[in-house]
Amino acid sequence: MYSSRHHHGRYGQVLEAFAPAVTPYIESQLAHVGRVRVDEQLRRGVHKINSITMTKNVMTSHIQVDDTLWMQGSVEMYGKVLDVHRFLLGHNEDMHAMRSLFGEVFLDGYVLRSLASGGPHERMRVTWMALQAPHTSFNDRDYVFLQYADVYVRDHDQLRQETQTTPANPALLTASHVWESVDLDGVPPLDSLGLTRQRISSWGFLVEAIDNGRVRVTMTVNQPKASAPHRSWMDKLVVALHRLEGLLYDHFDNGPCCHACTKTFTLLRRRLQCKQCKMSYCSKCAAPGGDLVVICRGCASRADNHHQPHSDQVPTAGNGGCDWVVLALYTLALPPIVCFDDDVTIDIYSRIFISKALVLVGGVSFILSQCIIVVKFAITEMLLDPRTATEARVHHVQSIRWLLYPRAQILVWLTASTVVVAPILHLLLFLPDTFTSNDLINGVHPVTQTLNIISSLEVAAMTIISWGLTRKISLVVDNFGLRATYLSISKYSAICLTGYGLTSLLPLLGVAEFLDEFYATTMIVMHGSQALCFMLITMPLRQSYLTVFYRYLSTSEGYAAVLTFCRMELAPELLLAWHEVEKFKRGEVTVDYIYAKVLDLHSELFQVDLADEVRNIAVSFRSWKNKVDVLLQPGDIAAARAGVVEAAKLASFVPAPARPSESRPLYDATFFHPLSAELLRLLYLHVLPRFEEFPQSSDWIVFRNGEKAMVSLDAVDNMVRKTVVVSRPLASMTPNIEDIPHGRRMLAMPQEELR
Repeated sequence: MYSSRHHHGRYGQVLEAFAPAVTPYIESQLAHVGRVRVDEQLRRGVHKINSITMTKNVMTSHIQVDDTLWMQGSVEMYGKVLDVHRFLLGHNEDMHAMRSLFGEVFLDGYVLRSLASGGPHERMRVTWMALQAPHTSFNDRDYVFLQYADVYVRDHDQLRQETQTTPANPALLTASHVWESVDLDGVPPLDSLGLTRQRISSWGFLVEAIDNGRVRVTMTVNQPKASAPHRSWMDKLVVALHRLEGLLYDHFDNGPCCHACTKTFTLLRRRLQCKQCKMSYCSKCAAPGGDLVVICRGCASRADNHHQPHSDQVPTAGNGGCDWVVLALYTLALPPIVCFDDDVTIDIYSRIFISKALVLVGGVSFILSQCIIVVKFAITEMLLDPRTATEARVHHVQSIRWLLYPRAQILVWLTASTVVVAPILHLLLFLPDTFTSNDLINGVHPVTQTLNIISSLEVAAMTIISWGLTRKISLVVDNFGLRATYLSISKYSAICLTGYGLTSLLPLLGVAEFLDEFYATTMIVMHGSQALCFMLITMPLRQSYLTVFYRYLSTSEGYAAVLTFCRMELAPELLLAWHEVEKFKRGEVTVDYIYAKVLDLHSELFQVDLADEVRNIAVSFRSWKNKVDVLLQPGDIAAARAGVVEAAKLASFVPAPARPSESRPLYDATFFHPLSAELLRLLYLHVLPRFEEFPQSSDWIVFRNGEKAMVSLDAVDNMVRKTVVVSRPLASMTPNIEDIPHGRRMLAMPQEELR
């Protein structure tokens, strides 16, 4: 009756016999049932009852509801919610996690079909499981049930679905696993094997983060009309949770050497496992005083410094952002002060400073931003085109590269702001006591005229300087593919200047005098400059930051540091997937290997957050490959497909093609640029922010600051002396700039896919 291709366990033949019929409508109904049961489990939580006993460090409890006996077992241990969530799901079709957890009670079990999931942590499967009978007088029992699991984050008193692959706050997570029997075609009873089909409802696990890096795992089972044998059998199931912590540790790190010093474990150098990160360490690398609870030195250091800022991190973009926020608050507060003040609450000195000085400070900020862009363009232009890097030009750029250092930028900004504001401060020091707000508004008083002349001259000088810098930028902007961005910024600047001119001219003509009262020109100049700084500086810097992160990961030390962090977070799949694609660029693996390892839905490194355009690469490739196979081997392929159709009637899945074609296209190293760029974007969004909080990220901080400060100008000297030759294979190793995502823009296929 059964084929013998799979014999993973006692009833391995069910994989050949069972083929659950799940249509899209049935799949949607199963998803609805799973979410309803999860909602019930989250609302039910842990039973608050009196009959609680402790067995093997597992708290067990039971409650009778009508004729159904509910039993729960809870265990607390060190760990993370996502770790337990992934372990309970398992990676194989034979339910290895449940087999290890339940021991002799678990006879066999397999995942018959994996269904589509919506979130990064949501999983939905049709599963078959056989358990030992409660008593020898009963037959062993089997179940066909929906296994639904997802992760939720606690938001005050509410729980919402976690949508991030790497959650921002793991201490607020809750994972829910529910089991619910389903009736589907293609999964007949197995009476001939001595198994009695039973039903389960609302079984499952609830994993909750508690405190100090600990989690509570609760298992819930129930049985209608439970007899004494059933009670003992249910108790055996929930008490099995005492094995979970040990299984979880073995699941994550069973390496032969210490994770810190890399020395091999021996009889004298015994293995210890950190309760926090689950990695294996020797006694010398464990934190002192860890006799009862082993904590590695890295976890102990992070715990000690959890609330302390890192002293090696230098604030960069935060300084400009802080300045912009303060200036924005000032300019937004100006109109209410002018309109509703009675000359008593706000004195004339504050009025003059707000209306005159802040505009000049905003101009200084904008010009400094343009200077930074000019220096960056000059350096990058030489790096991209060594032919322009003459000795004189290199020395000139090296003499002004100090402007890219954050501390130098702050010093220049303070100095320039002091210089432009000094004349106004001088007037304020010698301001007559009889000077009022009316004198400031009328513009007839000599002090007001002097203020207007000083402000006009300084604004005119800043405009000329800004125009010169803008012209300098426009000469090289096409070399970096920023023409469209630059044109949009020019249009925005024209709108700001037009608004400034109108708000200045209309009050003079007596048409809209209220604009003067609201200081509309000040607001336009200030906020316009801030917006332009964001568009000209912040957005390009984000893109360059992503490129710097790529160069850091391309070094062996950088990749090792980030991989160590990801392993401590127990989520290295994303980085490993990116590394596999980089291996393809170096010609170390084939296209088929990348599809099987990264893009296949059931692969161990598959990423659910990949853009649809990237996943479609696999679809188009397989479609093309099937056509080639049919042309080259029509007889074999036809026979193989006939076998696939026949086997699909009995099997629960459709096997892969029998034999791939020996004739394959030659792919360029840039074929997977969209995939590489998408994985890099996910690393940048989900891994890098947490990695920068890692104590061992000091090397990354140094590398990042060095790259942003263009210390790599030494490479320009080498280019000038012709000691470095730029070759095409080296250039093809870096990702295409166009392929790196901008905001929410999806990726596109490379222009040249095939060589």
